[in-house]
Amino acid sequence: MYNVDTTKGLNQRVEAGTYEVFINNMSEEALPSGKEFISVDILIRNDVQQPFQDRQFKERLWMKKDGTGYVLALLGSIKKAFGNEGEFNYSSFAEMREDFLRKPFQVKIDWVTTKNEATGKEYTNLNFLEVNPTTLPALNHQFTAKQQPHEPLNITDNDLPF
Repeated sequence: MYNVDTTKGLNQRVEAGTYEVFINNMSEEALPSGKEFISVDILIRNDVQQPFQDRQFKERLWMKKDGTGYVLALLGSIKKAFGNEGEFNYSSFAEMREDFLRKPFQVKIDWVTTKNEATGKEYTNLNFLEVNPTTLPALNHQFTAKQQPHEPLNITDNDLPF
């Protein structure tokens, strides 16, 4: 038997709305131009009855133009949704990453179209309208092989052949 489900098509965009989610992975990356960012992979939980289960949002937290750090406002909102207030300092990216991984929260999203006045091109981007505490704090998401987070590689000089 073969089951084809049109709700799981590749071109189906997640609709605007409120979703129970969690951060599945975070990594430091850079564009070919060298512009640095933190990639935040947010998954829609499959242990909650809601549409678009297992779909992923990728959010980029960009390095400030002066190079003094990343713009972390979204992480501040998420940390507050976890029930924490105040300023939090992390000694490493790995420490910060561990503090955010696989903790549930709720987001309200919408799609916003903007126009680049210089080129005339229009872009549609995901916009986080609200970040709130979860109504279901026990995370029982069933992970697929693709959803398993990849740990950063730790390579030392001894690992290199030159």
